Amino acid sequence: MRIHLLTQNESDSYQSDKRTLQFDRKPGSHGNIVYSLNLGEIMNSKVIIAGIIIVITICITGCLADQSENQTPVAPEKVTISDLLNSADKFADKPVMVEGKISSQCGSGCWFIMSDDNGDLYVNLKPNNFVIPPAMGKKVTVIGNVIIKDNDLALVGSSVNLDGKTYP
Repeated sequence: MRIHLLTQNESDSYQSDKRTLQFDRKPGSHGNIVYSLNLGEIMNSKVIIAGIIIVITICITGCLADQSENQTPVAPEKVTISDLLNSADKFADKPVMVEGKISSQCGSGCWFIMSDDNGDLYVNLKPNNFVIPPAMGKKVTVIGNVIIKDNDLALVGSSVNLDGKTYP
């Protein structure tokens, strides 16, 4: 940004271009002082582009927030491990609620295998960033989405009820 300080002795001898602001001190005094500010240098393209990007980002964020508030959560269907093992495709990418006992568990609690009388089911908690405490042999209720990867069935847990406490 440049600011020019010009002294003018005759009132009609100074002309400004369209990109300049000028402010005259009292006309008729000894040598009018003209302050000139070059707006072309202030409003460069980088500032304009940054402003446009900020406005677009705010608009997109607002639109996405409105969409998520209007979505009705899908209630999980209560199923057994046997239901999942026999009809995995029917439940793929859908929320379900499953009960069983923890038969094996990761040392840090980010995954476990739950079992009932009819089979075993791998439950992964890591994608939803939470863990549960050690709970081998305890009854557990899990809500999550069924996934099938490489013909293997698993449940990505979003909520785990263990000993009356719900995680996360």
